[in-house]
Formats: sequence, C-alpha cells, structure tokens
Amino acid sequence: MGNRKMRCPICNSTNTRPIKGPYHYIECGLDYVYLKGVPYLHCKDCRDNIVAIPREQELLGLIAKHITLSQRHLVPDEIRFLRALVGWSQAKLAKELAVTRLTVTRWESGAQTPRIQADVLLRLVWLQEYTSQIRADTSGAMPKGVLAQFDAVRDRLRSTIAAIKKCPAPPKSVARMTIDVKRDLVAA
Repeated sequence: MGNRKMRCPICNSTNTRPIKGPYHYIECGLDYVYLKGVPYLHCKDCRDNIVAIPREQELLGLIAKHITLSQRHLVPDEIRFLRALVGWSQAKLAKELAVTRLTVTRWESGAQTPRIQADVLLRLVWLQEYTSQIRADTSGAMPKGVLAQFDAVRDRLRSTIAAIKKCPAPPKSVARMTIDVKRDLVAA
C-alpha cells in the first residue's frame, strides 16, 4: 500500500490507515476465522474496514475443509456455513439427511445437537456436493492434484469420524482459526 493514502470506496475519503495483523473474517459467518496476509484499511471518516479477499471461493472451501476435518462435533454456525456454502436450503439438507426441516433449524440454532451419524453425514454431504460443483466448474475434468486432495480429505475423514465418536458432546466454543492466505491458498 506504500505511503500513498488510499481512498475509501465507501465515502471517498483519504483519511485511511493500513491495519497490521490478522483480519477478523466475520463475513464468512464464523466468528473464529482470522486471515493472515490480507492487507486492509480502516477509514477514520466512515469507520469502515476495507479489505479485498483474494480467491474468496477457494478460501471458503479451505475453511470448509478445516471444519470438515476437525476432530470434534460440528457447532451450529459450522452446520449453517457448510449448508450455505453448497447453496442448499434447510429443506434440501433435511431431505438429503432424512430428517425434518425443523430438526435442521434446531441444529443451526443450537437448540438440538445432531447425533453422530448426522454429524458425519453433514461432512460427507459437503464433500460430495463441493466435489460435484468443482467438477461442473471444470467441465467434469478435475485436475489430478485436486482429485488427490479430495482423496486425502476422504481418507482423513475416517480418522476424524473415529475421533468424533470419542467426543462426549459438542464444544461450547471453537478455537480461533487463522489462515495464512498467501501460504494456505497456494497449497490448497
């Protein structure tokens, strides 16, 4: 960003300053995700933060992969995030999992905890749907590297399932997730 003052795209002010440190990426719907290596500004006039998220769809996929492979029960925000990421309604997810829409609503609000089978199915639904969407985006031909990544995720999911079965209950809070955009999106 250099020494040159950047203009705020909201109010057109030059009263901006660069912010150092990780960006709290609440726009993804999860309050524990932070992005390292993403430059952003704060406008002192309109008090807005201005950030450009690079390769946002890939980033959201990377976050979903982290969630899917977490060796603990899914929390309500994660269920909503995974469902929304593949563009499904609560009704569609309920139909796919053979539960009622009200059950999905309860999972997403935290009023009810999904049983272990539903937790695992939620992860598999995301993985299957996300893979299908990538295949569609690439005209059915997925690069070998992408296929290898999904095979690795599927294999790691087996150990995740074993670990979840040992967890007595969903966590009350989730540890902070920091993604180094410059490093992790290249590796993703």
